[in-house]
Amino acid sequence: MKNEQDTPRENAHYSYNAFISYNHGADNQLANRLQTTLQKYHKPLFKSKALKVFRYKSNLPLTDDIWAKIVEVLKSSEFFILLASPGAAKSKWVQKEVNWWLENRPVSHMHIVLTEGEIHWDENLSDFDWAKTTALPGIMKNIYRGEPAFLDFRSQKNVFLWDEDVFLPLAAVLHHKKDPGEMRLAEIKKVKKEKRIAWSVSIVMLFLSLTTSFFFFRANKNEKKARKQLSQNYWNSGVSAKENNDWLKASHHFARCAQGSDDKYRINDCILNINNFINQIFLGAVLNHKDEEVYWAKFSNKERLIVTISSDQTLRLWDAESGFPVGRPMKHPDFILSYDTVFNREDSLLLSWSKDGFVRLWNTTDGTPVGKPMKHENEMKLITNGVKKACFSTDGKLILTTHFSFDGTIKLWNVDDCSLAGKPITHGTSISGARFSKDGKKIITWRDGKFSDNRKGTIYLWNIADSSPSSPPMVHESEIEALALSNNGRFILTRTFNRVRLWNMHNGKLAVPVITHASIDKISGACLINNYRSFLFNTI
Repeated sequence: MKNEQDTPRENAHYSYNAFISYNHGADNQLANRLQTTLQKYHKPLFKSKALKVFRYKSNLPLTDDIWAKIVEVLKSSEFFILLASPGAAKSKWVQKEVNWWLENRPVSHMHIVLTEGEIHWDENLSDFDWAKTTALPGIMKNIYRGEPAFLDFRSQKNVFLWDEDVFLPLAAVLHHKKDPGEMRLAEIKKVKKEKRIAWSVSIVMLFLSLTTSFFFFRANKNEKKARKQLSQNYWNSGVSAKENNDWLKASHHFARCAQGSDDKYRINDCILNINNFINQIFLGAVLNHKDEEVYWAKFSNKERLIVTISSDQTLRLWDAESGFPVGRPMKHPDFILSYDTVFNREDSLLLSWSKDGFVRLWNTTDGTPVGKPMKHENEMKLITNGVKKACFSTDGKLILTTHFSFDGTIKLWNVDDCSLAGKPITHGTSISGARFSKDGKKIITWRDGKFSDNRKGTIYLWNIADSSPSSPPMVHESEIEALALSNNGRFILTRTFNRVRLWNMHNGKLAVPVITHASIDKISGACLINNYRSFLFNTI
């Protein structure tokens, strides 16, 4: 056994501050709490642990020689903590660990924590009374010169929160403090220091937050001021260009002014001036159509081109910046019904249709036809009043056409060669409109019910792949006055006399209960907002 006075050097390096030896069956939970408490108590602010305490179940890695690894840890531990109990006294592992320590390290660095059983000291023998002592292994006979101090944890095993006085003497030893009072004073100083640091950090963070907020609001104010000034500069430039009859330049400046302005009156003035420019273009187009009456004009999607339609069944394209014609005139043999001619997304193609039932596709670069004319007949091979509507699919690969006939025939055409794509869709009755869904996989058609016997509006969903219905018809109790799709393509919003319905595009069922405005005469408008489950209404 090592001499009790043979203590390790203070500057010796240890991997662990303490080694806990205990019976795993009786004291596993208490050992875990003791390890955690000693490691966390008096912990520096920016460290995870104050001490490094070894406990078998939490620190021992997988190994093929357990005892060799335990000996390695014992050699690198400064103190030995024995959780004394009858189970520990009988445990061969506890006995081996205690025996190794007694043979290799000083007894003064062994500390006893009583968890169960009894420990009694006999003054006459200067040793434990082994007839009454049940918590210590027999190899500890005659190792102390006088009665050793130990901690009694028997009443603490089931206590949820330990009082500081319970473990403070042991923590003081591990921290090399002379007494628990010195340890307590050190902990009080540490807590005060941490509070000062916390307050200092809080004050600095508050100052930084206030400073950031100040500069943010200042920058935001300056940004609004600069945007307002920029908008004013655009307005002045627009007015100057307008006075010089440079309508194209003026409209550009008025558009930029409206884009950056928060003044609704200024925005309205900009829009009025731009409309004046459009009227100038329109009048120019009328003159260029010679003696023919122009009854339709519109911008392309990217506002790069202007298309006009005249009474001689001719479409013409114009450059929106210069006003010069683009390509050759596009001629229909019959009255053009396409008061809403359709450009594709890239403005490279133009759709038009006429009373003879033909839909024509034009190249906007030179005004030449693309493919052969698409002849839309109903199922009875009749061309009655011509094509009602045509539009491009979302991906621009298909064209949808509807007919004025009483069977409500819908046809799809390939853009590449203007050939028929799939079989026609028929309703058996006239329809009011048709369009592609946002994902391009379905077609939405509807009858507003205004000219039907029962006056009931109906919506139909069709699969593009096979022209089959994708859901049962969505029937309303009265005429459909408005229809809109959500931006994500998941919902259809319809408005009747005093009711609004939101339909699920997936299954054709109502997504929410019918919304009724019982206290008003009529809903004048409805639209989807943001998350497509909220509505905005105008009522009259």
